[in-house]
Amino acid sequence: MTRTITLWLLAACAAGTLAAPAQAFVLCARGDDAPNEGASVKVRSVCKDNETALDPAALGVSSAPTIATVVRTGSPLGVNGLLSGLASCLAGEVATGGGVRTIAAGGGVPWIRASHPQPDAPGATPTGWRTSVQNISDGGTITATTFVVCASATP
Repeated sequence: MTRTITLWLLAACAAGTLAAPAQAFVLCARGDDAPNEGASVKVRSVCKDNETALDPAALGVSSAPTIATVVRTGSPLGVNGLLSGLASCLAGEVATGGGVRTIAAGGGVPWIRASHPQPDAPGATPTGWRTSVQNISDGGTITATTFVVCASATP
């Protein structure tokens, strides 16, 4: 038993020492100052002694944009028959998903007939979410609220 534990510990230590460390890269140019136009820039894990690390932002190289998401809602609709709701994104946002929340009262039975991006034409950029809900009961009421998840990018 002790020998088995020792072998497991040795194997775990060996695996830990063989694991490769995470690698980051830096932009390097010759000299102590910022490079002149036409100067070559190298991508290295560490700059050489005669090179200076460059700041990508100072060179006009931007990082990936930040994506922000937000949930927006349409106005709640209540009726005894068929409801069609729309939730819209703001200018500059795109719809990435959506849906509907239904509430029934007095014996109402909601049935979701449709839930899709708006516009839903092939190749179109969605800017909202449209839903259609029907009360399939002879009585009661239903309320439906349409939701849309909107995304926007900031540099």
